[in-house]
Amino acid sequence: MSHFRHELKYLCSAGELTILEHRLKCVMRPDSHAGPEGTYHIRSVYFDDYLDSCVAENLAGVNHREKWRLRAYNCDPGRISLECKIKENDMIRKESCPVTLEQFRALTRGISLPVSADNPKLLNRFLM
Repeated sequence: MSHFRHELKYLCSAGELTILEHRLKCVMRPDSHAGPEGTYHIRSVYFDDYLDSCVAENLAGVNHREKWRLRAYNCDPGRISLECKIKENDMIRKESCPVTLEQFRALTRGISLPVSADNPKLLNRFLM
């Protein structure tokens, strides 16, 4: 189970970002998933219902909400995750589980998958 954390977002100029990068590299390690340039490629597919409830809850500032997404890293079919981002007041936590390329393809094409004891718990929760 993941822990809740603060997630704050700020707009920075290119100059401010350069200063922050130099200061932070003294106290933080680079992301282990990053390539030689310090970056990685992410593709995300977000899910909502036909009423756009997730968008509406976000705009309304609902205190407890969940956001579901499939996320692929570095175009690697072995690095695809289903993620549920949970916001509780001003705190955030994320749950994730791996999904196969076949599950990814089915979910992005609207093909229903069976709830199964072989699935990760989070995937079954998403499918219900």
